[in-house]
Amino acid sequence: TYSASGLRSAVDPSEVTPEGVLRIALLGDSETEGAVVEHRHTSSEVLERALSQTLGTGNVSSYLRAEVLNAGVYSYEPCQMLRLFLERVKKFQPQLVYVIHNGKFSDNVFCNEKIGQLEFTDFSYTTLEYYFRWIVGYIRAKSQLANYLVRGISRLTDNTTSNSKQLPTRLFHYEIPEIKLVNTTSALESISWRKYTKTDSIGLKETQTERESLTRLVYTRLQEAVSEYGGVMRVIFLSKSTNPRLENILYSAGIPFFDLETMIEDTGQQLDRYPRNLHLNERGHYTVGQSLAGIVTEIDLQP
Repeated sequence: TYSASGLRSAVDPSEVTPEGVLRIALLGDSETEGAVVEHRHTSSEVLERALSQTLGTGNVSSYLRAEVLNAGVYSYEPCQMLRLFLERVKKFQPQLVYVIHNGKFSDNVFCNEKIGQLEFTDFSYTTLEYYFRWIVGYIRAKSQLANYLVRGISRLTDNTTSNSKQLPTRLFHYEIPEIKLVNTTSALESISWRKYTKTDSIGLKETQTERESLTRLVYTRLQEAVSEYGGVMRVIFLSKSTNPRLENILYSAGIPFFDLETMIEDTGQQLDRYPRNLHLNERGHYTVGQSLAGIVTEIDLQP
């Protein structure tokens, strides 16, 4: 279910944040979107439910409930996330904006750096170009579907004991591990949250690649856009593959970050994923959502 603004929700929220509501926006790719799980299992929904049970007490008493906007889009990289925020999300003025960085740096396909300034690529098309791309996309989609069906049927017929009734189960059904809502409170309470907002990577190869330099510019522009209305932005690491380099980039630019994957490992948890496409499964989204709630209450809402 997606709203008119492209958010993963049934309807768009009101542009004016209601009294007593903490509005949070999540930007990211398919991991944030929750492309392969039901809406109620996404990390954004888990985060919203977790915060709504916590807000209104103690140091977070100024808010009564949370409203989380899921602006994740399949395969998006930082340039696209920035443009989506400026065009579709900024009007809702979320107090907190979390960018779920999943190892992707910006490239020069969707934006470019010119004399220290960021420029978006112009993707406007003529009428002829538009319909040509639509036809090509349609053919590719149909070809992909046919490819899946052929591969699936071939795989099915390789097994002499199989029959047609097994097709939906064997091809399209994944047996979800039981989501044990284990009590992670004690593990999360015992950690130093701010430990994961610091870096040991300062001075690690000062020269930045073109993609790293562009990523720094994109996140700087996003931080400026969020600061314009008084919001707070933070980059959340969900992949270790680029963490040391990204930490150095963000730290030097004064952009807040949080190493979520390392924190999850340190607390004895894990990011469970589907075995085939490696996206977070329901339990993985639960872990991320609960952890994000801790970042909100233990760091970003603290005086």
